Amino acid sequence: MNVVIRYRDGVIFNPDCIYADERPENYREKGRLVAKKGLDYYTLQEYKTHFEAVNHLNQIIEGCLQLKYFIIDIRDE
Repeated sequence: MNVVIRYRDGVIFNPDCIYADERPENYREKGRLVAKKGLDYYTLQEYKTHFEAVNHLNQIIEGCLQLKYFIIDIRDE
């Protein structure tokens, strides 16, 4: 996969895959963007709904298709 996860101007890793995941908490569905590398899973960002996570994932996929690579910047909130 030609996606690089970057945090504070430093490259963290190139994941095997990225996907949107539903996360039920307190009977509310939350969404998150998850990256998998080997046997490890990393939450990249959490969203209010699963729909928001899917939309962001679709933007990443569109960027990969156009550019042949994509850089995801993780920011502190």
